[in-house]
Amino acid sequence: MLVNYELITGRKTYQATVEELLLKLMDFPREGDEFDFIQGWCGALTVLVNLYQLEEREGVRSLIEKLSHAIQSALTLDNGTLWLHSTGKPLWTGFSHGISGVLQAMGKAWSVTKDPLLAELITQWLQAENRLTVDGFWLDLRENAQSACATKWCHGDGGILLSRSGLTQTMSEALGAATHAELEQDAERCERHLWEQSLGSGYSLCHGDFGNLMCLLKFYRDTNNEQGIAKVKCALSQVAHNFFNEDFLDEHTIPDLGMMLGITGVGQALLHAVDAGLPDVLALDFARSTD
Repeated sequence: MLVNYELITGRKTYQATVEELLLKLMDFPREGDEFDFIQGWCGALTVLVNLYQLEEREGVRSLIEKLSHAIQSALTLDNGTLWLHSTGKPLWTGFSHGISGVLQAMGKAWSVTKDPLLAELITQWLQAENRLTVDGFWLDLRENAQSACATKWCHGDGGILLSRSGLTQTMSEALGAATHAELEQDAERCERHLWEQSLGSGYSLCHGDFGNLMCLLKFYRDTNNEQGIAKVKCALSQVAHNFFNEDFLDEHTIPDLGMMLGITGVGQALLHAVDAGLPDVLALDFARSTD
């Protein structure tokens, strides 16, 4: 958030705070840390790569390599299943807490390190996640899952689309022709599932219509698909109309105000649809110029 403020306003108001936070990261990773994309190592690694791409600082690169190695050491691939050492359980599918979030972070790390071993691991982990499917849908392995599969940013096709598209954009040649084809097939499958089955089940960024449409919008913008962009914006208009005509705010109802689950995220989605240069909170992309 602090870096995005600087990128958008041009003001270095919080530069000292950013430097302090980077110094604190020197003490990480630590035993017992969260591992995932939404609140752990994988998300931190993604932000560090974004920082390095703004300014190639050796200290930031060292942190990237340190976190990348920690993530690799935290996982074991055994008979096609990816296990997380700290829990002794298979890693879930999906973006926020699962394999796709790991793939997203490690693909970003590869863009800095160009480590050939990392490219091999990413291919193996991709195949591990793709084994966890039924009838073309990725399994939702959470104990409290309400259905066998999901089509959301957090769990399912929305976040998986971000991961597959990100790897294709970043390192498709390094992964080889077969893996490149697999990534494209996965992305096409996610796109189809999102349009056919994901809409009409809530509004949040995390697991609702606005989040799913933001995943599609990023995919279409990254691939310069103007027809897809127009289709998403049309769908957003309808979803926004539905949202603002519901009784989500009255004397008996107070909506969630947060980014991922609340009306702040709705505002972020609508703003991002208008201005592609704004930060993407779902992929953790920084603000950028669209001139």
